[in-house]
Amino acid sequence: MKKINLGLPNIEMLTKKGFKCLDLHMHSTFSDGTATPEEIVSIAKKKNLIISITDHNEIKGVKRAIEIDNKRVIPGIELTSRNAKDILVYFYNLKDLENFYEKYIKHKKIHPRRGFDLKCLRLSMKDILNSLKNYKCLKVIPHPFALKPKTNYRYFRKRQKLFEQIDALEVLQSMQTRKKTLKSVGWAELTHKPMFAGSDAHTSEIIGSVITAVKSKSLNGILDQIKKNKTFIFGSELTIYKKLQIYLKIIFRNISLK
Repeated sequence: MKKINLGLPNIEMLTKKGFKCLDLHMHSTFSDGTATPEEIVSIAKKKNLIISITDHNEIKGVKRAIEIDNKRVIPGIELTSRNAKDILVYFYNLKDLENFYEKYIKHKKIHPRRGFDLKCLRLSMKDILNSLKNYKCLKVIPHPFALKPKTNYRYFRKRQKLFEQIDALEVLQSMQTRKKTLKSVGWAELTHKPMFAGSDAHTSEIIGSVITAVKSKSLNGILDQIKKNKTFIFGSELTIYKKLQIYLKIIFRNISLK
C-alpha cells in the first residue's frame, strides 16, 4: 500500500484490512464549525471513524463528544498563538487535556478576528510548546502552507529548536490545494517527520473525506503509531466551488452569532 493515496477513502475496505480510520482535525459549533458534537459523533459512527474535535482554543466540543462515545473520540485541541500560528495537540487522556486547558489556555484568549471565532492566545508558540512539555501528547503542525506570507512552514523553518518538539506534519487536508499538499509532503520527507492527514471539517458533509489510517488496538496506541510514522494517508482536496460553499456557511454562521 502506498503511503499517500489521493482520492476518496474507502473506509469500509480499510476497516476490513484491520486499519483504524482517523479524522482527527475538525471543528464544532463551539468554535467556527457548523455541526454540533452530537451531529459529529453520529456521523463518525455511521462512517466507522475515530475522531477528535479540535476546536480553536476550546475543549467543550471534544468533552461533549467523549461523553457521548469515549471509545471513538481522542481528546484534542487546535491552539492559535498570539502571532496566528496554529498547532494541533492530542492528549492520551481527557484529564490531561482539561488540566492543560485550565492551567494554560482558559484565561489566555484574545478577541475574535474577522467575524470568525478564531481567538488567538496571549501566548507565543514557544510558550505553548514549553507548557506542553509537562504532558504526554502528540503535537502536529496543521496546514503548513495555508496562508501567505505568514505560513506555519516559514515560522517553524526559522525556529529549529521549536520544530524539533513537533511530532508530525499534516500533509493533506480538504481545504488546501494540490500544490500545497505536495509541498507539505516534501517538507515531511525532507525533515523525516511523520505524516498525518485530516479533513479540517467545518461542515458535516466533509467529515471523513481525508483520513489517516493506522493499525492499533487502542486510542492511545493510535497516537503512538502516528509518532512512529506508521500511517497511511487517504483523501483529496475539495474543488474551488465546494470550498467557497463551505467558507460562506462558516461566515454566515459566525456573523449570525455576533
